Amino acid sequence: MKKNTLIIFIFLLIPAILQAREIQILYSELPPFMFKKNSRPAGFYHDLLMEMKAEMDHISFSFEHLPVKRLLLKLRQVPGTMCLGITRNPKREKLFKWVGPSIPRRVGVYRLKSRDTLKLESTADFEKYTFGVGRGFAAIQDLLKHGVPMEHISQVSKDSANIIKLFRH
Repeated sequence: MKKNTLIIFIFLLIPAILQAREIQILYSELPPFMFKKNSRPAGFYHDLLMEMKAEMDHISFSFEHLPVKRLLLKLRQVPGTMCLGITRNPKREKLFKWVGPSIPRRVGVYRLKSRDTLKLESTADFEKYTFGVGRGFAAIQDLLKHGVPMEHISQVSKDSANIIKLFRH
């Protein structure tokens, strides 16, 4: 009887073992949606994923924080990886299997309030200024589309560096 019970138990466990899976989640800084807090992932996307995971007992997640450019490269090279918070655009459309979107995308250009002489009234005005953008961000393609020369796009590995540069000028 014990032998039969053990065999039944093993056969019941096999589907759970076969379905058990760890998915590597890649993420970058995109507050408030995804960011690192106390060396751990945090933000709206993380919270949403954890809510969904509560319904999927057989799946576990491991998280890795990377700059966007490296994240995109790893996402293409390593099977079984997933990313939270990259922009879906025509250039990336066929590179990945997409789920979402979770939020509509808006791109903003910022200046200090005190720099009221800086104005963007037409696409021709975009050529006059330098823009800080996170390295690998889809906003680079948006700026190029609006006529900003590549030499006027300053790429940084952490988007917070752009805020620091903004206040220095």
